[in-house]
Amino acid sequence: MKEQIVAQVAFRLAEPYDIKVSNRQLRFGQCFTVLNTDNKTLSGPHIINRETNIYELSDWFKSKRIYVPVSCLDQKIEVV
Repeated sequence: MKEQIVAQVAFRLAEPYDIKVSNRQLRFGQCFTVLNTDNKTLSGPHIINRETNIYELSDWFKSKRIYVPVSCLDQKIEVV
């Protein structure tokens, strides 16, 4: 039997800068997951690439259904 690794990943609701670099350029390589219409389960992971349906992506974003992994850059840094 092959070794398995179980990982826990935190997600947050996507912001516009998570999905696109500019008004005309998607953020290729961005990993994301989509909240299903049951509002309980996620589909994915998905990765933004040239094959990504921009109309579907836009609909998911407007419906607040796109979640991206939380990164260390999301943490607030407190200077003491």
